[in-house]
Order: sequence, then structure tokens, then C-alpha cells
Amino acid sequence: MVRNLLLVRHAEAEKVGNVSTDFQRKLTPHGIKQAELLSAAFAELSIHWDAVYVSPSIRTEMTAEKTFYALRPTPRMIASEELYEASTNLMKAFVTRINSIFNNVAIVGHNPGISELFHYLSDDLCQYEPATSAWLQFEGEWEHLAQNTCLVKKIFTF
Repeated sequence: MVRNLLLVRHAEAEKVGNVSTDFQRKLTPHGIKQAELLSAAFAELSIHWDAVYVSPSIRTEMTAEKTFYALRPTPRMIASEELYEASTNLMKAFVTRINSIFNNVAIVGHNPGISELFHYLSDDLCQYEPATSAWLQFEGEWEHLAQNTCLVKKIFTF
């Protein structure tokens, strides 16, 4: 079975000094526009995204909302605390535990975890600026995801 995985770094966020904690940072007006552009690009893929796993930080939740709520059908949003400040090893373990009922999944998270997971799964490098997303594809079950098992279908940057 072919599965699709979107690895999305949150869009541009406020500077750390503008809020009391990193967790509370919101998207800038430019970041909101970036998320809307991601939404339009994902809609063109004609893929029904089953689930979106989202770090619970404000900027990732805003990115997911602006990006995926406009898609039809709207994917199931799943907040996942472990995605906030996730290490590479945690990200590797996370993708192997994705529920097998989902074929097309997005993860909205942070760097360096997102970019390092991309490199691990594809053996490719990408400058993962805010609002960068990679569409990966692989054959098999989530639990069998391993190093260099994914094909890079497209990189989106806005």
C-alpha cells in the first residue's frame, strides 16, 4: 500500500522576545499568508489527508488550522505533545507509531526535528525554513518506516 507523508515546518512566527514563552509564539501576518499558500498547494495534490499530527504550540496549531481546515474533506487534527521540541530519535519513533488506519498523514512541527526526520527518511537534504514542507511517499506500513525508505515527491517553500 502506498502511503503519503507531509512533513510541515510551522510558518513564520513572532520573535521570542514578543511573548513570555517560546510555546506561545503566534504566526506573523507573513506566516499566515505562508500557511494559506501551503493550503492552496496541498489542495492541488488531490490527496485526501486522513490525519494531521500537530505540535501543541500556538504557531504550529495556527499553521495547521490555516493550512488544513480549508481542505475538503477536512483531515482529522490530532494534537501530539511529544512533537514540541522533539528530538530526531523521538521523531523517528513517532512516525513508526502512526495509526495504520491512516494512509495519508501530515505532521506539523518544528526544526530541527522535522528537517532531521526528512533527511533520515529520504537521505536528502533540504533547507527547512519556516513554511517548508516535504511530500514523501513510501510503500508499506508505518511501523516499517526506516532510513532512506521514502521517495521525495515534492518540496514546498513559501
